[in-house]
Amino acid sequence: MRQLGYPVERISGIDGKLLPAAELNRLVDFSSYKKFLGHTPQRGTIGCSLSHIKAWQTFLQSNYKYALIFEDDVSFDPPRLAAAVTDLQTVTTDWDLNNFETSHSGMPLTLHKFADHTKLVLYLTEISHAGAYIITRPAAQKLLAKALPIKMPIDHYFTRGWELDLKFTGIEPRLVTQQYGDSEIAKTSAQYSPAIDKQGTGILKALYKFQSYTIRFLYNLKTYII
Repeated sequence: MRQLGYPVERISGIDGKLLPAAELNRLVDFSSYKKFLGHTPQRGTIGCSLSHIKAWQTFLQSNYKYALIFEDDVSFDPPRLAAAVTDLQTVTTDWDLNNFETSHSGMPLTLHKFADHTKLVLYLTEISHAGAYIITRPAAQKLLAKALPIKMPIDHYFTRGWELDLKFTGIEPRLVTQQYGDSEIAKTSAQYSPAIDKQGTGILKALYKFQSYTIRFLYNLKTYII
């Protein structure tokens, strides 16, 4: 990270397994989470979301225009990533949050081609992961406004540009991989499951996925065309 040439601040993550039940009930909308995902969240997933929220809050307490946010298990080539950040600053009207560490193909549509053969893209279908991304101050403010209570994993939440009025983009080919050791989310696998109504959650989950898929596809296609 130091090789990128930017100021670096380490932010301690929030350990979901240490949160008391009263705090979990305050921070998480378990009923909505169950409807959207079909299950309740792992404590590690809750801690991951809260850690990203903490990073956004820390960013907004600074005077910086952009923040590069990394989880601690990613790998990348510093010169290539630094070049991508420089390229992004030439097309700032086309992105609010750009994800560098992405899972799934996403059916990318090219917005810009850069000199090093990388491309700024919009994704028509679902992608996930939040291992590395760059975010603007307005985007962080919009994300924080609706981040709590948690209704879904953080990498589901911040891709929903149509709800947040955000342009969510990526760089292809992908420059960051999440491969350094085992995820602490998986290790913190214990679930906290308060009493909630489970009736019809399978149908609700299917409807949620269909709605999200359709709206994401149409919203990003419209953004691309305009």
